[in-house]
Amino acid sequence: MSTFTRVHAFAKRFLVPAFLVRDPFDNLAAVKSYPGPILVIHGKYDDVVPYRHGVALTQSTPNAKLITYDCRHNDCLPSFGTFWQDVAAFLRETGILRDS
Repeated sequence: MSTFTRVHAFAKRFLVPAFLVRDPFDNLAAVKSYPGPILVIHGKYDDVVPYRHGVALTQSTPNAKLITYDCRHNDCLPSFGTFWQDVAAFLRETGILRDS
């Protein structure tokens, strides 16, 4: 949720030199190599981690789904009810959650 592709790409935005980033936190590589379903949730108007990071993560694998909310970074849930409905729908679509 509202995550970046790599710390290096994120750090550049805040003028942090790459040599200061000790751990790359390469979410893009992790998503590409993970064979299971992936849910990416991101705010369209995120002012901390740009929306394009969520889009790039989603586009890096056919197993990903992107849910976009009209929000920024720190107000990124329309409501907890909507959020949990969206998560449950994803879990049902992918067969992780079954209706009983």
